[in-house]
Amino acid sequence: MKIITTAQWDEKLWRDAEPLYNEAFPDHGRKPIRIIRQMFQRKLCFLHLGIVENTAAVMAITGELPSVRALLIDYIAVRHDCRGQGTGRHFIEELKHWTRGERGLSGILIEAEAGDGPGHRSRRHFWEACGFHLTDYVHEYSWVPERYQAMYVNLSPEGKLVDDGRLLFESITDFHKRSYQRT
Repeated sequence: MKIITTAQWDEKLWRDAEPLYNEAFPDHGRKPIRIIRQMFQRKLCFLHLGIVENTAAVMAITGELPSVRALLIDYIAVRHDCRGQGTGRHFIEELKHWTRGERGLSGILIEAEAGDGPGHRSRRHFWEACGFHLTDYVHEYSWVPERYQAMYVNLSPEGKLVDDGRLLFESITDFHKRSYQRT
């Protein structure tokens, strides 16, 4: 898999990533394109695109959380026909190397839906298989109907991420506020 990462808005890369993004997230669960562009303009995010056989197979939008020295995976999507083949796990391993090596960060965070349905359990199992730990705290946003739990992985022995979901969500919520903040 070839992985392309950019910190600048790139229309062509977004055209490759957008179908994966739209397939994986319902309208109410994804940020509008204008907000994503604004995030790039403010230098809040990165776009990562995993290419397999000249086609986008996986995409992620991430952002740094300086207060906890971690990368937040804001969105990640694996093309439907690439699931269950190790594509997502390989991508996460590469993202771990990039986070530690290129960005000098000590951990990665994600928000996992807190439901107990088969899809929720399957997604949490994926993250656990990638080395992430689920926190107990359940967070509710006023702007989305789902409830979330933080999952984290420390990338080094000096990793600062702790098993305190409430504390982790303070940093995550700050990232979302900066993403939507009007200039």
